Amino acid sequence: MEHKVWRHLLKREIPLYNINRTKNHAGSISEFVQLELTIGDYVEVVELLVTDLGPEEVILGLPWLRKVNPDIDWRAGLMNIKVEEEEEVKEDGAEVEEWYQRIIGNRQQRRKWWKEGILENTTDELWVAAGVTYSAELAYEESKKKEKQSMEDIEESHHLPEHKPYDYTIDLKPDASEMIQSKVYPMSVNEQRELDQFLEENLWKGYIVPSKSPMASLVFFVKKKDGKL
Repeated sequence: MEHKVWRHLLKREIPLYNINRTKNHAGSISEFVQLELTIGDYVEVVELLVTDLGPEEVILGLPWLRKVNPDIDWRAGLMNIKVEEEEEVKEDGAEVEEWYQRIIGNRQQRRKWWKEGILENTTDELWVAAGVTYSAELAYEESKKKEKQSMEDIEESHHLPEHKPYDYTIDLKPDASEMIQSKVYPMSVNEQRELDQFLEENLWKGYIVPSKSPMASLVFFVKKKDGKL
């Protein structure tokens, strides 16, 4: 308990991202607190997610401002919230429903959390605007360059170098196949499946082309540690 506020565990942790879509250094959000928010005569019970906000204590975002619709004097830096009297609906002396404001810290995944039952609705009530230092921004841009280069290397590895203007063929003598002794070896179903997959993949990559040779090439298989080919 910090600042005399009890922390409660969430049913599931919520991954927290910065405004540039990188993961926040504070990690996922796993706790929330229930507080009575008082601004002048305005009082509201809210649930706040617990995370590292740097020098800030609490961030109330644009959705919250839309809900309370305060009068703001931007020049003076003052905010006034009108308090409307509401009748409390009771049944047998008890409140029918006690409503708590639900807040989340990541707009992109709110619909997913709603489908999984983590959130009661898809309306976000709090945004975490994490600042980024110049060095952190440079590191992020460098990681993007490395990721792009890695993807380009993978894409390039799927194809052979560009063909030259001339491709040379090796023509065999008409009776060449009769002069070479060869034998046909039977294959199991698994071996034939792996061979077909290998040929299809490498034809697509351009590593091999259909052969016109009357003679076949030998193939062999090496089993992996798990026993598969």
